Amino acid sequence: MKEQLTQSQIKKEQLTQSQIKYAMNRVSGVVRQKEQTLRDKFTKPSKNLSGEQEIKLVLSGKVKKRQIPYDRHCSPYLSDVFDFSKYQDNGSFDEKSFNAEMKPIRKKVQEINDNLMLGDAKEALKMIQEFEKL
Repeated sequence: MKEQLTQSQIKKEQLTQSQIKYAMNRVSGVVRQKEQTLRDKFTKPSKNLSGEQEIKLVLSGKVKKRQIPYDRHCSPYLSDVFDFSKYQDNGSFDEKSFNAEMKPIRKKVQEINDNLMLGDAKEALKMIQEFEKL
């Protein structure tokens, strides 16, 4: 049975230990969702070519041949012989922008946790509900 934190359960402005734990887990869940949304926002996906696309580029002459050392023990892949870097991208993640947008979220979480542990219960519940709406 899932414990629900509502104003009717809050007695004398104090939270029980299980209510504090539930509230912190609830906040953590919201933070994970917001963090994943921001990660998706600041992640540029990688772009890879299929084998068929690589062959078409080689046959059309759009890619340059690389100098490869001779190795008699293995056969080179197309990507070892030809430079597909113009047509492929490893993707990227803008960590600076991500951290900039996460900073106020982390600050708000700290305020909520402090209020849960040190402040009154009604204020903590109100803060959690406001945080979920951000």
